Amino acid sequence: MKKKAIIVIGCSQLQIPIMQAAKKIGFSILLTDSNPNSPGIKFCDEFKNIGGNNVEALKDFASENLELYEILSVYCGSDFGLIALAEIADFLKIGGPSINSVEVALDKFKSKELFLENNIPTPKGRLITKNDSLQLADFTFPLIVKPTDGSGSRGVQYVKDRKSTRLNSSHQ
Repeated sequence: MKKKAIIVIGCSQLQIPIMQAAKKIGFSILLTDSNPNSPGIKFCDEFKNIGGNNVEALKDFASENLELYEILSVYCGSDFGLIALAEIADFLKIGGPSINSVEVALDKFKSKELFLENNIPTPKGRLITKNDSLQLADFTFPLIVKPTDGSGSRGVQYVKDRKSTRLNSSHQ
């Protein structure tokens, strides 16, 4: 009988509790991380040094472990590996988010368009690319500028007034 397992893509200190909880209920942990000294290594059953965006290597890792393990789930505690999570879940036919839904969720502008198309209340917004010239008359200050990709508060800028409109290079 194969051991029940989950694949964990990336492990910082924040992911250790989920790994401990999975181990406590009898799951084996198949861990991948770009950090060869990942803090999760001591909690896993199998480890491979793979980054969360290397989908083909992650699929190979899953395939390599199918003989010993019944892989029931894929987990990633951050946005960096969510596309890989969706692709691996699809590859293993174990259910999970669709690749398209992850792509939309990771793209703030696509999400905003989808919300508006479906009459979901959403704050006003406008896509500005690096090549656009800012038409300051079109904006009401203060405002928040966010990159279209990423999560949390990475790249978010508060623009107080017209004098402080220089955007950093992380914005499209």
